[in-house]
Amino acid sequence: MKERPCGWCGRKTPAAFPKKWCKGLGFRCESIAGAVFKSRKTEVISDVRKDPRHFRGVDRAAGFESRSILAIPLVSGDRTVGVLECINKRRGRFLPEDVELGEALAGILCLAIEKAELIDRLERANAELRALVDLRSQQLEKIEREKQRLLREVEGRYHFEQIVGSSDAMLQVFQHARHAVDSDITVLIQGETGTGKELIARCLHFGGSRKAGPFVAENCATIAPGLFASELFGHVKGAFSGADRDRKGLIERADGGTLFLDEIGDLPMEIQKGLLRALEDGCFRPVGSNEIRRSDFRLITATHKDLEREVETGRFREDLYYRIGVFRIHLPPLRERHGDIPLLASFFLNKFDEKYQKNSPAIDPAALQCLESWPFPGNVRELRNEIERAVAVAEDGRPIGLEHLSPRLLGNVSSSCRSHPGNLKDRVEALERTLIVDALKACGGNQTKAADLLGLSRYGLAKKIKRYGLSEAVLACQPN
Repeated sequence: MKERPCGWCGRKTPAAFPKKWCKGLGFRCESIAGAVFKSRKTEVISDVRKDPRHFRGVDRAAGFESRSILAIPLVSGDRTVGVLECINKRRGRFLPEDVELGEALAGILCLAIEKAELIDRLERANAELRALVDLRSQQLEKIEREKQRLLREVEGRYHFEQIVGSSDAMLQVFQHARHAVDSDITVLIQGETGTGKELIARCLHFGGSRKAGPFVAENCATIAPGLFASELFGHVKGAFSGADRDRKGLIERADGGTLFLDEIGDLPMEIQKGLLRALEDGCFRPVGSNEIRRSDFRLITATHKDLEREVETGRFREDLYYRIGVFRIHLPPLRERHGDIPLLASFFLNKFDEKYQKNSPAIDPAALQCLESWPFPGNVRELRNEIERAVAVAEDGRPIGLEHLSPRLLGNVSSSCRSHPGNLKDRVEALERTLIVDALKACGGNQTKAADLLGLSRYGLAKKIKRYGLSEAVLACQPN
């Protein structure tokens, strides 16, 4: 449809409308109403027939003749929202009291228009708010579903059954640790560096009633001196130089969940008293604040130090030591976990194959024997790093061999070879026999699993068992 701009306000009006008609205003811009709208002044037209601004098409459309008009602008604040026209007074002409009454009525109409506009804006705002609330609700539902999915995934990952290890030493750890899962008892995990203390702590958290709450972990040995109080209890803005905002501490962040403090033996004496109070009644005070706050948290600590010795030397509070050590778990070093090295090595091999997009079929028996003979002072973490290095340097599709291990482990192999004299064939056979027996022990006599662990076929392993006369060894490895 063709349109033309209004000569006064510029709005476009369909060409089919009467000339000088403004679609935006609802009347002709150059009519009496248009003039009043523009001037914002009341006009009384005693004889509209003599006024050239009068549009006679209105009379024809209405079926009567306009004689006199009282035109009053409808002014709302700084806006003109319309014009009130009173046409043809029944008796006589429009008088000043008529103008006064009309302007009063115009004021009422403006209030009604303002109310209608306000209601319309409120309804639109309400509709937008409802749409926003619906959108937020959908987003929250999506976040909650994702949270539950991740929680289930984490729960599955941090179960004792998921920890790699079938040695007697680790089975005893699992059995003992399960007693602390369904309670809020404080737990002290002791063991050498790299034995997996945080992994046990996560299993205790995600297997218990606080699994939906936060798991906040911190290594006390990594906190800079002088920042312990701020890290543990938090601080308020202006508490010290550089404190430009309030900051929650570890205790407050762990509210409703678990706080895991690794290397608790490195916690300064002046901070230990505050931690003890937080443990006793849940109360703590941020640095620079006079406000006492509360936090409902479970504490799990870990250390490689001898805390009893630390207490004797005065470096650790005796009351805190007994408070955190209500339930104790001792993690054995890897050198005492007989039979776990092949399982852990296979686990890490699969993990780093995926990370580096490789396909290492297995670990060569000689390389596995070398791993088993190494004491691993760094425990599981050191074994993990050793396998990652081997996968990174090995050719894709080839098994991990001695040449892929670090030099210090290879030096240990040379020493072992010198301590067991004999020709090459005898040494290889002795090593192969030992590896087969160890694999069978690790797999409880299950030949299929042992073959997979050794990188052999089930048939190939059966032949070697027969060759070395290991049938009795297989039976001895099987569970009763």
